Amino acid sequence: MTDASYDAHALTGQTASFRPDAPSGGWTLTEGRFRLDPPITYHAYGWSRDNTHATTHVQFEAAAVAALQPGSVLVYSGTVVSQEEFDQKGQSPENCG
Repeated sequence: MTDASYDAHALTGQTASFRPDAPSGGWTLTEGRFRLDPPITYHAYGWSRDNTHATTHVQFEAAAVAALQPGSVLVYSGTVVSQEEFDQKGQSPENCG
């Protein structure tokens, strides 16, 4: 079941992010609405329309989202890291695949 879907402008660079509760910077909510229910575990992932690019999924609960601060990123393991750490890991070949 899809709770919310988003579209982005043509992305450039190595990373992209947005706030699901307040998309901006070319991101738009296209389906549903963003609302978290604390007892539910959510799964999120992204892909390009032509299926040439995709992300791994991230699994999270409402408490993880509450822990996010400006400049932080929720990663696939459900943990929060700094944007800088996220960008560095994304440049390491062992983290790509």
